[in-house]
Amino acid sequence: MNVREAIRTLRPGDHVFLMRESKDVHPFVEDGLKKNEFIISIGGNVNLETLKRGSAVENISINNFLSEDPEKMICSLKEYLQKGKKLKCTGMRVLQDMSWARKKEYAFKEYEARINVLCSEYKMTCICFYDKSSADILMDAVRTHPLIIVQDELCRNIYYVPPEFYSRDSLSLVDASLENVAAFHRLEKALKEETLEKTKQLQVSENKYRTLVEHVPDVVYSLDRTGHFIEINPALSQMLGYTRDELLGEHFARVVDKEDLEKASQSFKELVEGKKDSTIGLQLRLVAKNGDTKIGELNARALYNGKGQLLKTEGIVRDITHRKQQDENLELLAGVVENVMEAVVITDTRGIITYVNPTACTMFGYSKEELEGNLASILNSGNSQVVFQEILKNIQRKDWEGEILAITKDGWKFPTWLRASALRNDTGQVTAVVCVSRDITEQKEAEEKLQRYALLLEMKVREKTKGTETMLKTSYALRGTSNWKTGMEIITTGIVEGLGFDRAAVFFVNENEDILECRGQLNMSDRVLKMKIPLSDDRYAIVKCIRERRPIVVKNSSTDVRVEASLEGEASEFVWVPIFFQSEVLGALGADRKRSEKPIETEDVDMLELYANQIAEFIERTRLVVEPEVEKQVSTPLKYNLESQEVYLVEEEKPEKAYDMFTDLVKHGYKGFGICRTHPQKIREKYALERTPVMWLSEIERKQVEQVGPQDIPKLIYLVSEFIKRAQPAVVILEGVEYLVVQNDFKTVLKLVHTLSDYVATSQSILLLPVNPHALPQHQYEMLKRAFRVINGESE
Repeated sequence: MNVREAIRTLRPGDHVFLMRESKDVHPFVEDGLKKNEFIISIGGNVNLETLKRGSAVENISINNFLSEDPEKMICSLKEYLQKGKKLKCTGMRVLQDMSWARKKEYAFKEYEARINVLCSEYKMTCICFYDKSSADILMDAVRTHPLIIVQDELCRNIYYVPPEFYSRDSLSLVDASLENVAAFHRLEKALKEETLEKTKQLQVSENKYRTLVEHVPDVVYSLDRTGHFIEINPALSQMLGYTRDELLGEHFARVVDKEDLEKASQSFKELVEGKKDSTIGLQLRLVAKNGDTKIGELNARALYNGKGQLLKTEGIVRDITHRKQQDENLELLAGVVENVMEAVVITDTRGIITYVNPTACTMFGYSKEELEGNLASILNSGNSQVVFQEILKNIQRKDWEGEILAITKDGWKFPTWLRASALRNDTGQVTAVVCVSRDITEQKEAEEKLQRYALLLEMKVREKTKGTETMLKTSYALRGTSNWKTGMEIITTGIVEGLGFDRAAVFFVNENEDILECRGQLNMSDRVLKMKIPLSDDRYAIVKCIRERRPIVVKNSSTDVRVEASLEGEASEFVWVPIFFQSEVLGALGADRKRSEKPIETEDVDMLELYANQIAEFIERTRLVVEPEVEKQVSTPLKYNLESQEVYLVEEEKPEKAYDMFTDLVKHGYKGFGICRTHPQKIREKYALERTPVMWLSEIERKQVEQVGPQDIPKLIYLVSEFIKRAQPAVVILEGVEYLVVQNDFKTVLKLVHTLSDYVATSQSILLLPVNPHALPQHQYEMLKRAFRVINGESE
């Protein structure tokens, strides 16, 4: 710490003695100065430019301030302190040049003693600067200050005499000084006692440490700077046969084998020169007293004093001779295992491979790295009568031997004769399993062929039967609905539950926007339903499927060059199958096994193509082609003059004016089509519509009336768009916008009418939307009004 740092630690009420070399007080003002602090400088000259944070500064001349009467000086100082209090400063600091103390010795002692009272009363900080004067004056000055800055440290003054003693006789000052001496003696005595107690505790800890060191089985030692032993524990005798006294003072080279001496010396040199702090795991050959060679594993470190000078090096040597011999034996056994003609696989108790020999790699077609860390079950064909997990369970009781069906990396299955033995620890617990396999393909070839063909046939029949049952159930369910949304749910459920796929999705071609849109999915992200994939973007596998008009099977999307972009959450392995009706591509059907990761086989693709055919048949059966019909015409002029390629929002509580406009147009040359909440029979009777097609917007399906469900948005779009293509000029009325909002949501319905508006805008057509303005929230209705032309149906 320096003087500046010491001053920064001052607190209100502190009175400090400082003997300094220079008269410049600026640094002492600035150090620790708080914002808005009041400064009183007696005998100094504080530069105002340096006190940017101070609110006020008073520079007081010594000549105007000094007096033989200390009471007068105290009163004068109080006046300035009162001024500081009125200014409401955050603190007050007094800086005093006490060089005048040499002339007025008595006055300065009384004055300095009373300063302590002012410091406490006004919460001020007072720093008194003394020059080197006579020893008597400085000692008196020291006695009047509770704090002293000595050797750049802020210290409590043990020679400090409180101010009340200065109002008594001279003997009181002596008594106060003696009391300080006594207090210092008591403190010194307490410190000695504490030091003695700490020394005892240290001795106890040292004895515990020494006892521990003397009883550990490893050699613990210390070397001086030259490499000579200065400390050794008794474990040395057990390892090398030397007594402790025989090696103390000896160089470490005496116990290191000549061939390892250079290595040991280099490690010691690096520690001594500070090139490294420690040595870890250094193996050295050591020479025992009887000439035997031992293998020691050394861990050492260097110890330094507070000045960074090396004190010693200390270390631990563990005897690993037996372990090294075991390692060599294991290497010998490993060499045998590495060269046998049988496949050797070692696993842990969970069946995870920890070792394979080269023969196993050759036999199963994997590299060592591919097998180790993997489950051993990958080498066991799923068609085997005995699986590896069963062997692991049985191995707890006894060794296992028998035939299993193995499988190579490329999928080739072959019979092996397996011998599995458990390795146990000292407590009899199984720690590992050793499996030795021999290829018996030649012995089993004829039998295996028959078994394989029989098994494959059985699997094919079973899968075919299950697939046929699923197809029949799906076909039957599709016959019971004409709702496209429900139909897509039936299809995707059949694919997932019947064919064993985890997820499925159906995309249809939107010819108007030249995009692919998702119309049904199961177990995929809801965001997939919102995806629009341009048919021009062939980075997607689904687009390639549509363009090439054939199935696309992707085994690994990260490496398949055909896949440059993926759907959100799309699995690494997936399949897309086009949906055809005659020569028309309606869309594509996709599926994957993201969770199970079961590979997609050729049979899976075949079944998906059958499902795609069912989708095509369902769409063709349910996509009604509304044939335009010309209503009986009238000779009266048009009642309403409406422009083509427009959507009209007709405001009315009941859709009367909208139907009047619709009827007026269809009886003056327009071909009309109505999708209505009101029953079609009532519409025809009320407005005398004999030929104009009208569909019921309802969830109830009736054979007697053509119907479209309110949630079947794709079908609604299809019906209107197909009618507009066939009829020119055309007028379409969509009654029930409020009903559609209830059955779906406003955002979906707004998107629907905007899509219909796009079809109308590109043809000679008119779309009428009767809406009750009170049936929708105001902000939703305002969005409709901004989008389309508004006609007030209540006014004539």
